[in-house]
Amino acid sequence: MGESSKTTPRATYVNVLDTAMTYRNLLASFRVKAFKVERLHNLSVEEIAKRCETFKLMSQFEVLL
Repeated sequence: MGESSKTTPRATYVNVLDTAMTYRNLLASFRVKAFKVERLHNLSVEEIAKRCETFKLMSQFEVLL
């Protein structure tokens, strides 16, 4: 059976909440960069996807001991 069959409702909720918070932060970063809300009206899906990929790369790290 696949990994999804082992997912609990709580784990699903946490994943959805994590994703929502990540996108909230990404959208806020566009607003801060332009210093106004109007920037959000001109965003493209491609811009958001690119910022998301950059964020994922920046947030992945390896602990070296």
